[in-house]
Amino acid sequence: MTAYPASPAERTRWITSQRPPRREVGVNHPRAVFREQEVDRSGILRDVLTVILTGRECPWKCLMCDLWRDTSLTPIPPGAVVRQIESVLSQHPQPEVIKLYNAGSFFDPLSVPPQDDASIATLLQGIGRVVVECHPHLIGKRAFDFRDRLSAKLEIAVGLETVDPIALDRLNKRVSLETFCRVGEKLHEEKIDLRTFILVQPPFQPANEAIRWAFKSAAFAICEMGTGVVSLIPTRSAEGAMETLRQSGDFTPPTLKLFLEAVRRVHQTMAADARILADVWDLESFGESAEITRSIREELIRLNLSQSATRSEGLRPAAPSQDNHDSR
Repeated sequence: MTAYPASPAERTRWITSQRPPRREVGVNHPRAVFREQEVDRSGILRDVLTVILTGRECPWKCLMCDLWRDTSLTPIPPGAVVRQIESVLSQHPQPEVIKLYNAGSFFDPLSVPPQDDASIATLLQGIGRVVVECHPHLIGKRAFDFRDRLSAKLEIAVGLETVDPIALDRLNKRVSLETFCRVGEKLHEEKIDLRTFILVQPPFQPANEAIRWAFKSAAFAICEMGTGVVSLIPTRSAEGAMETLRQSGDFTPPTLKLFLEAVRRVHQTMAADARILADVWDLESFGESAEITRSIREELIRLNLSQSATRSEGLRPAAPSQDNHDSR
């Protein structure tokens, strides 16, 4: 077992001490861009453009995060994020939904300068839904003002990760469940949609408890936070702290079979109250055979699109003439 530190400050020092070298990044270009499809609350299939913005490293040093490797150590200058989005939209015009994700928080002023908000909102005119991600502690007036600038429906994604009290505390996220509830209530009052990320089998959680905690976390996100989308993510190993914990036995990545069973369990019980999505990125890294990986990915995609754990129905493509804006 690893002598994992007890205090947040000691944990932060330990996590950063485990890190491999950082990669150099350019602040005028996003880290990644890809197209995907996602079903909306009405069962209509939407075209989604996901942009992984280059930003400043998150001020919180979460144990499981490996995204810091593609971030800047210095504040992002005004205009850089605007140029990132502008360059992407010049090549991928008018998606129905755009996700502006990064390795930190969209409303971190050192990652996305507030003076860029108006220009970003102008670039996003005509898009039906805008999804950004943010740490709960940074969701406030700026988010509400940004909503008012948009012609789109705003959705904010937050990482709940787990309601397992032992694992949540040790992730070094520094957020209580009460804080998540308050954020959910405020976003509901402000008519901003909420998306919640949940880890399946995070560090310090035994495999035989992973499905139960994934279900309890999804139930909390939906029933207590009012989330409209639950995104389930299989916890991956990575260079640095997570690999150290894996070697010590404090972390074991879930098997793909376990991940699929967790997704099915949440679907079977909670899908009537929210959309349940499974992350299918880089499933090859879990070391399963090519056949098993392909089979499970196909089933997860089917679940994502059908929103049914028992049948492949309910999916409707968007009509060309339909207004793609969700009602505010």
